[in-house]
Amino acid sequence: MVCIALDQGKVRATLRIDLPRQSGTELPYARTVSSYLTSDTSAKSIVFALYTSHHCEPGQPKPHAATIAALTGVLAENGITIRNGIFVSDDAYSPYDSEPGQNISLPLSTTEYSRVNAEFIYRGSTIEPTNQIVLPTPTHAAGHATAVENCMRTIREQAPHQAALQARHL
Repeated sequence: MVCIALDQGKVRATLRIDLPRQSGTELPYARTVSSYLTSDTSAKSIVFALYTSHHCEPGQPKPHAATIAALTGVLAENGITIRNGIFVSDDAYSPYDSEPGQNISLPLSTTEYSRVNAEFIYRGSTIEPTNQIVLPTPTHAAGHATAVENCMRTIREQAPHQAALQARHL
């Protein structure tokens, strides 16, 4: 599990910790995670990514649901809320709180060349207060920026599948 503490749009403490291996240890695990995150007294909320090889089965709770429930409670006791969570399996990702049976997972391969990935690379750990992805202003000659804008306009006018292929190529 990866937890990223936030305060007013800024990244605070970041934690990577193995998930509990045995059932019945969720509450001590949650207390441990909380103790690490609350050591940053400015942290007000977190986002998390839960990585597992277990798959979600329709009609069944997500793997480690008891862990997330315990973590939610322990963090709330310490004045920290969970803003969002991502469930990451070996080949796909989805919102952690999506309803069982909803098919809203996306292949991990879609993140490789995504704007989100570009944002992480260009911006590092700064989260913009607008909650929107904004690529940095080009630092190359204006001609390069114009060429990219022209390519992007052409791509937007294409069918979605063709546009995705063209964007990846670009």
